[in-house]
Amino acid sequence: LTAYTPYQAEVSQATLKGIFDFQSMITQLTKMDVANASLYDGAHSLYESILMSSRINKKYKVGLVNSVNVDYLIILESNLTNFELKKDIDIESLNHEFSSIVIQVPDYFGNINIFDDFIKKAKQLDVMIILVTTEILSLGMLDLPDDIDVFVGEAQSIGISPSFGGPHLGFFSTKKKYIRQMPGRICGKTKD
Repeated sequence: LTAYTPYQAEVSQATLKGIFDFQSMITQLTKMDVANASLYDGAHSLYESILMSSRINKKYKVGLVNSVNVDYLIILESNLTNFELKKDIDIESLNHEFSSIVIQVPDYFGNINIFDDFIKKAKQLDVMIILVTTEILSLGMLDLPDDIDVFVGEAQSIGISPSFGGPHLGFFSTKKKYIRQMPGRICGKTKD
């Protein structure tokens, strides 16, 4: 009942099937090509997505477009000490120096705004677009853009018991062209 990866893949085909099903569900919800077998929580998924964007385009400036979850900000500020983290950027300040922009949907206060203008300008500047959510169930109601690069967030509410505040379940999905830069394990389907 978990998407956490086994240490020996040979041990359990059922676990691998569960991971494959989890990844398939995440790609359907996020409209992305690939998903990994999960990360510790949504905050670390966001952190890993920023690291991935930096590995891809060799830039270390990140723009937070709207109100990102406070817990996620703590993780980012604690771990991205070599990055320039710009909060609440406006569209005029977005330029080619940014590695990525982060848009939380819904934002920390529950507002739903996809920021199509930011996405269009980021595409023109070759800046990666990261969407993050703290509630995966919201994806069933939202009309998401097709041209984002990475979609990450928290998926605890789809099957992990609350357990006094944890454990959590971070999801990570992206385009197929970035599959070699993704953190974590990927289980695939093959023909024998």
